[in-house]
Amino acid sequence: MYEQLIEEGKVVKIENSVAEIEITRSESCNDCTAKIICQSDSGLKTNRLKLEIPQGILINDRVKIIFGGNQLMWAAILLYGFPIIILVTTIYLIMQIISESGFKELIATVASIFTLAVYYWILQRFNKMSKSKKEISIKLERII
Repeated sequence: MYEQLIEEGKVVKIENSVAEIEITRSESCNDCTAKIICQSDSGLKTNRLKLEIPQGILINDRVKIIFGGNQLMWAAILLYGFPIIILVTTIYLIMQIISESGFKELIATVASIFTLAVYYWILQRFNKMSKSKKEISIKLERII
């Protein structure tokens, strides 16, 4: 079964085929995993999202934004799941390797933070590559 998250918004700005779409926050935004994409932690009553738009969409048009549910799940796993596993594994391994040092907790903490920094750097590079290949599929449909 294929899951989709569908939101409605209004095009407020268009610049070079990239639209800024305003989405009104609902009560369910607080529990949604799509916060990663639409950044609904801002405390405002609306969220703004920048997307590449198809031809024929104009300013003030109402649009339907369709996110694939599997993409949201993978984004959550990449941003939260893997880092926790990396953090715990790095701390555990360093604590096992350095058994006699009085600073093993400090070394393990610094090593795990460094490992997470490398992970997020690689993730950022991968994200730039996937955006250029258009692997992220967020679809826009005009509401008539």
